[in-house]
Amino acid sequence: MKNTIKEFYENDAQKSNAYCQIVNENHTERIKAMIEEDHGGVLECGGGVKISERYIEPTVVSNPKLTSKMMTEEIFGPILPIISYNNIQ
Repeated sequence: MKNTIKEFYENDAQKSNAYCQIVNENHTERIKAMIEEDHGGVLECGGGVKISERYIEPTVVSNPKLTSKMMTEEIFGPILPIISYNNIQ
């Protein structure tokens, strides 16, 4: 994922024409709170936020708690939570 994000956005998503801004500052703050909460996962990449520019880096979080905001609320932003499992059942 890290390599693909770099490939897609040439190491700087904010300058890419293929990457958009968050709709407003309130939603940027809401998504930022998901990244900064004690989600129990590992921030694999991204996480940078610029509220006034409505920008959030492409962010990958592995194994957040299933009770965290990023797993219980709709994200509508550039956060990809990844959950690993040992048994699909």
